[in-house]
Amino acid sequence: MTCYPVKRDLLIKYAQECLNLFELVQDTPFVLRISKQSKKNYATGCCRNGVGYITVSYNRFRKITPRRQKEIIFHEVCHVVDWRLAECFPKSWKTDRWHGKHWKGLMVQVGLKPRTRYKIRKKRRK
Repeated sequence: MTCYPVKRDLLIKYAQECLNLFELVQDTPFVLRISKQSKKNYATGCCRNGVGYITVSYNRFRKITPRRQKEIIFHEVCHVVDWRLAECFPKSWKTDRWHGKHWKGLMVQVGLKPRTRYKIRKKRRK
């Protein structure tokens, strides 16, 4: 198995590159965290609702190519932008906070297919 470097500076550069594609929200603050926790149900990348915290899994990130690393960072930044636009335009921008039509539109705008690759299994209620 090939391991790829996980460079924090490069990931921040990818995030800023994605934000620069959105003129209206280029100054959106975000925090990038690289987690070394290895949980079974932990996605490669995730973003906390509306806060701008992007967390990536070091163990999963080192197993994917830099091109895919960039795609995942763009995916998470599109969530941050989606929430920021919903804050700025509360009456006209209705986000569903997940992978809805606005998020999909943002992904297309940055030149990526709007897709998810990791499915989280929800616990069954008893």
